[in-house]
Amino acid sequence: MERPFYTWNGLVRLDFLDHGVASSHCLHYRIPKKDGNDGIFRVTIGKNCEDYQKNILLDIVDIKKFKLFKKKGTQKLSIHFEGKTEQFHWEFPLYNLVLKKDYKKFDSPYLSDLNKGVRYRGLGISEKKPLGESLLFGKKGDSFAKGDAIVCHKVGPDCRQLESSQCQNCRYGWYQMAGNSCPGGGSKYCGVDLCGESGQPACPKGDEFKNFARISCQDGSNAGFCLPTLNTYCRNKVDLVCL
Repeated sequence: MERPFYTWNGLVRLDFLDHGVASSHCLHYRIPKKDGNDGIFRVTIGKNCEDYQKNILLDIVDIKKFKLFKKKGTQKLSIHFEGKTEQFHWEFPLYNLVLKKDYKKFDSPYLSDLNKGVRYRGLGISEKKPLGESLLFGKKGDSFAKGDAIVCHKVGPDCRQLESSQCQNCRYGWYQMAGNSCPGGGSKYCGVDLCGESGQPACPKGDEFKNFARISCQDGSNAGFCLPTLNTYCRNKVDLVCL
């Protein structure tokens, strides 16, 4: 950013959680004169990024070069600037961005892979007081046994997809039903996986088991397993549960 000289530019607003409280910071930059080093990088507190003169948190002065960029295919916003004697380079993770993903066997079902193996709940997911628009759904207390778990991917007995998958939007993850040999697995529900417990889905066995025989949902099926003293039962011809 090189002109017009001495103008303030609102760059970006960053929303985040600070000890569970929703907060926002705005980043601003005043462009220096040509070949000068009197640029200013400023951080203000609050969502109103139009007013750069209030709620100032930080000023870095004497800047001569400034660059704001995001590399293609990444989920990070980069800021680089040079002062009289030193250089700064900051990176901000953009957890709200979703990248396309080529799935491979045993991959995480989540689209976002900013940090491998980590699921970010992000802003707007509060169950009682939403902080903003959110696509996530489901509550921590939802239970298959109680009947209030949300179906995020519905598959019929003939492996026909009855409802397309929305499991990437489950707030607390998802789990899969046992009792079939469908290529993409059985129906899936949002919530904490309690498979094998009484009233909960049977724990499905791996792909190697599926490859040996056609599996049907039936009482006593060994397509899934339960805790000791519990047995598998077929519910609605599609769901293998433990009782």
